[in-house]
Amino acid sequence: MKKIDPKKLNKSALFMPLAIVALAELVIILALLVKLQVVNNERFAYAYGTDKSTAELLDSVTASLPKQVNILAKFTDKERHAMYYVQESLLYKFDLFTRETSQIEIKDRDGRWEIYTADLSPNDSAIVVNTLFSGDTSKGGLFRYNLYSSNLRKLAEGRITETDDGYEVENRGRRRIYDKRGELLPEPERRPAPVAAPADSMAEEQLPPPAEYEDVPPPPPAEPQGQPQLPPPAEPESAPEPAN
Repeated sequence: MKKIDPKKLNKSALFMPLAIVALAELVIILALLVKLQVVNNERFAYAYGTDKSTAELLDSVTASLPKQVNILAKFTDKERHAMYYVQESLLYKFDLFTRETSQIEIKDRDGRWEIYTADLSPNDSAIVVNTLFSGDTSKGGLFRYNLYSSNLRKLAEGRITETDDGYEVENRGRRRIYDKRGELLPEPERRPAPVAAPADSMAEEQLPPPAEYEDVPPPPPAEPQGQPQLPPPAEPESAPEPAN
């Protein structure tokens, strides 16, 4: 009977578990690559509109929402790929890639803010949110949510008035104006108010300012008053000479 070398046996015993681990890792890597390829295909379909089910998915999600929900925007491009809507003073995002709905919290270091109104910016790059501070309806806040970077920025705080062109924010006697994109506009020129004249001076007759004198030629000298001047006497006519 042939003897088995114990050194060779130990090497084979160590090699088998390592081979099994390597094979398992290879299977996991292949699975991840397949999943990544599927996700990329879905993103390509959403970006270029080759997936006809995208519109049907949005319609299905929209139909499942209550009627009082305010749908702000729907995007199927690669960068945004989501639907945004407001429900019960809260902002939500439905992601077309993950098929999941998440809440976008409007808050800062002061606390949570409740949405009063929300509008899509004219260039479709952000959502401008007019809010009221939770528990204090006299305190308003203006926020902007970037649809590309998902960044939430607080623009101003104070008493907010919506206009046809944007928003006016008053805080501690200062007024700021923002357009529909959430961009701060330059402050209008403030002219000093005219000072009211005293009541006594208003009763006085207001004389016009003296006119500037122009160079006017002097008038001709006046004729002396008295007897009228007679024309000079006519010279006597000479008599005709007698004929010879």
